[in-house]
Amino acid sequence: VQIASLNREENAKALRDNLKNKGFPAFLEPLYEGKNKLWRVRVGPTIDRNEVDSLKNRLEQDVHLSGKVLPYP
Repeated sequence: VQIASLNREENAKALRDNLKNKGFPAFLEPLYEGKNKLWRVRVGPTIDRNEVDSLKNRLEQDVHLSGKVLPYP
C-alpha cells in the first residue's frame, strides 16, 4: 500500500518511522521522475489481496491515512 510520495527524504523517513512505531511494516522506495527524486512511503508488501485490503483499512482507521494498492516492485 502506498501512503505518500514525498520530495523530502526527512519527511518520508519521519512518516515511515511513525508508521513503524504504530506496528505497520513501512518502508521507503526511491522514485526518479526526470531530475526529481521522490520518496514513496509504502506499507507491506503482501501477496494476498485480502491481507492488502485489511492493511489498507487498518491504515485508514488507525492513523487516518488512505493509501493506494500498487504492485511491488
